[in-house]
Order: sequence, then structure tokens, then C-alpha cells
Amino acid sequence: MARKPQRIGIVANPEKSGNRDLIQTLIRSFHAAGLAVRLDDNTARHFAEVLPSHLIDGVMPLSKLTGWAQVLAVLGGDGTMLRVMGEALSAQPELRCAVAAINSGTLGFLSCATADEAQEAVNFIVEGNFQISHRAVIEIRVGVKNRRLKTFYALNEVAVTRGAGCRMVSLEVCVGGRFVNHYAGDGLIVATPTGSTAYSLSAGGPIIEPMAPVFAITPICPHALSDRAIVVSDSSLVQILPKDLRDPALIAVDGEQIAEIDDTFRVEIRRAPVVVPLIFRSEASFFGVLRQKLGWAGSTDARKSRTDSKT
Repeated sequence: MARKPQRIGIVANPEKSGNRDLIQTLIRSFHAAGLAVRLDDNTARHFAEVLPSHLIDGVMPLSKLTGWAQVLAVLGGDGTMLRVMGEALSAQPELRCAVAAINSGTLGFLSCATADEAQEAVNFIVEGNFQISHRAVIEIRVGVKNRRLKTFYALNEVAVTRGAGCRMVSLEVCVGGRFVNHYAGDGLIVATPTGSTAYSLSAGGPIIEPMAPVFAITPICPHALSDRAIVVSDSSLVQILPKDLRDPALIAVDGEQIAEIDDTFRVEIRRAPVVVPLIFRSEASFFGVLRQKLGWAGSTDARKSRTDSKT
């Protein structure tokens, strides 16, 4: 049993039409349970015409909301969750609130409930009947050699890929100061266990249990067929050095392009000294989520679902 929260922050993706009704439901339900509710300023601005303003205890920037709230409810899909966490960590690397993602998007690997289960989510959050999964965060530093590096944070992954040109990129990788390999192809992904079910998985990377203290390094369409994903300790510094690029390469953090680089740049990746505390139902399990989201053919639930659909 987790600690019962008293302060709830809400952030919603304005591009999800279903969030108009969902945000009203959550505000009314949390307020009825005696909890204080505040919104980030962007959410309040986009949903102003439908908000029950008399039930809202305040509006503030996301950077301050994460410090005030004990639970931050994020309404949207996994992309919304990654964007919000990226903004929050960039503004305030020490995330003090637990995060409850309510999925009004598509896949929802990071969510604790769907939009249809919103009232159930309110109930188990209010009662403190949930578990918290502390997810590792990647700290990415990008910069020109021998100059100060700029820092970014990612919950899922950082990817270095070829840009608009069709030429493959050439990347040298070192782990813990030791040379690993010289990769040529469409690029390279370094993923957390949380990100192992996202871009890295699509590129052929392994699925990793969330609490494993590792990174997955996954090549994208490698030129050499022997190049495969490897798993390394997340206590090691991972360095990516572009080599002999004929076209600029791109760096994306959790799907957002952050920089265009050439041979003069370096990318340093390490585990950040912070975590993202994600809320899940008390009975939830990582492997149960995999069976459901990936429709594993070997699972009893998947077989039963196929059988039921034929009757």
C-alpha cells in the first residue's frame, strides 16, 4: 500500500479529443474525494472552456507543478508521457511526484489505466492502493569536442541516425572508456529498460525487465549482418563518436530531434542520478503488460482471446 496523496497535478494532451471529457471526470472525482487539484498552465489554457474552475485549486507551470503535486496525472499516450517527463526533468531533474499515466492514446505501455478506467484509477490513487515502479533515466550530453556539453534527459532512449541524406552513418562506440565497435548503417539506439519495448524493440533489440540495471545498444539496419544489439551495465559511460560522416547525422531524445551533428561532435550517455516513479495497479506485472500489449501467441489470454473472437 502506497502513501495516500493529498495533492494531484493534471497535465493533458490538447490534441487528444477524448481528454476534454476525461479531464472533467478526473477533476470532479479527485475533488469529491477531498484532494487538492491543480493544472499546468498549458492544460488550463487549452481546456479553459470545459474546466470546472471552481473545483481547481490553482494553475502553475509544469516545472512548479511537479514540485507541488504528490501525484501527477498525465492524460494522453506514451508520446505525451515522454514529452511531459522530458520537459519536467529538463526544468527540475529531481522529480518529487509519482506519475500516473492515463492512456487516451494508442499502445500505452507506461499507463496505469485507460480513459475508460479513469474512475478506477481515481479510486486506487485516492486509497493509495498502487505500486510505484522507479524507472531509470538516461542523461545525454551532446557537444563539440573539447567544449561544454549540453544536457538532455530521456526515459526511453537516445538515437543517433542518418539525416535527410540517404548515406549511412558511421559511429564509433566506447563503453566505460573501452572501444566496442565501429557501426555503419542507419544509426544506433541506446535504450533504458523502459525504452526496450519502444524504438529499440522495433530495431531488433531485446526486451528488458524494468528494474534491470542495464542499457541496450541497438544498431539500426547495420551494414554488417554480424552487428547485433548488446546489453551493458548502466553504471558505464557510453560514448558515441561520429566518424567520417559525409552528411550530418541527427540526434533524437525520446523521439524528439534535438541536434544535427557532424564529426566534430560527441555524445555521452550515462544513467542519470534520478528516477521517474511510475504508478501502476497493485496487481499489475510487467510480463502481464507484455502479454496484453504484444499479443503474445503463447499466452493463455492471447489464445483465449483468439478463440473467443472466432465464436
